[in-house]
Amino acid sequence: MLPIMGEALVSSLVSEGFTKKAKQIEAKLGKLYNKMYQQEQKLQRNLSRNASASTISNRMKKVNNSQKAYLKGLGKYAGYSGLQQGTSSALGRGTGNTINNLNDGK
Repeated sequence: MLPIMGEALVSSLVSEGFTKKAKQIEAKLGKLYNKMYQQEQKLQRNLSRNASASTISNRMKKVNNSQKAYLKGLGKYAGYSGLQQGTSSALGRGTGNTINNLNDGK
């Protein structure tokens, strides 16, 4: 099960008639999400076992890298659908700057 943005991307692709591509993207995003989830679980295990600060720091780096990889993949695949308009196009490309630019236009 993908988070909300991944589900929205896949469902919009299906509604636009890209069923085969949607399945491929869902599989790729699923792998990235599973890796991210596993890294978060390992971090929780380390925290519950009172691991050393360096171990927790290294695990946090791995969690952050897996989250970045997921967002980058989500941003990459958003180009296949109409989701590229709006905030989803910002994913994977400096989200903060793009969202700030959108807010400046109000």
